[in-house]
Formats: sequence, C-alpha cells, structure tokens
Amino acid sequence: AISESAVIGFAVAGPNTDETTNTYDAEIHKLFVRPEFQGQGVGRRLLHAVCFDLLQQGHRSVVLWAYSAARSAVFYQELGGEIVYHTCQKAGDKELQVLVFGWSIRDLLQKTEP
Repeated sequence: AISESAVIGFAVAGPNTDETTNTYDAEIHKLFVRPEFQGQGVGRRLLHAVCFDLLQQGHRSVVLWAYSAARSAVFYQELGGEIVYHTCQKAGDKELQVLVFGWSIRDLLQKTEP
C-alpha cells in the first residue's frame, strides 16, 4: 500500500507449510500497516488483495498468526476469523499468547470487499 509515494503497508502470503494448521492451504505470512494509517481501511484492502491473489492461485483457505494482546487480533475476530490454534511464544522473559485465525478465502474476500 502506498500513499504519497511512501510505503504505508504490505502483505505477504503463500502456501501454508505449518503442520499444526495444515488443513488450511494458504497462510498470510505478514500483514503490516504503519500505525498512523491503521483504522483507515488499509489493512482490509491489503487482505482483500492478497486473498484475491491466493484464490487465483487455487487456494481455498487461509490462516494468519497474531499475538492475542495485539490490536490486530480484535480486527481479525471482527472479520470472522475462527481461532483454529493457539500457542505461546517466549519473548525475552515474557510468554506471549499467539492465536491462529482461519477463514475460507471466499468468506474473507466478502468481509474485506471495498
């Protein structure tokens, strides 16, 4: 995503190779929107674009990993993401809960339609 010739966000997706969530055939590996542009629909449009590409490549379902304490976790729940797996990740001396959200790509396309 670009605004005034500056990158304000990006999404990276591809096949899902994680064994714990392998019933979903694709994964959104990264979704980032600069904080000052969050809440303006940029993330929704990026999700729509990346899901459209995944569908064109023959994928039917997608997962995305997020820290449960992050604002983005609420965003994914609002988009109808089903929590399909959860785990903890150590970060220094802290344990952070990680949620894995899953969707049918067609469902996520409908929920992110501009």
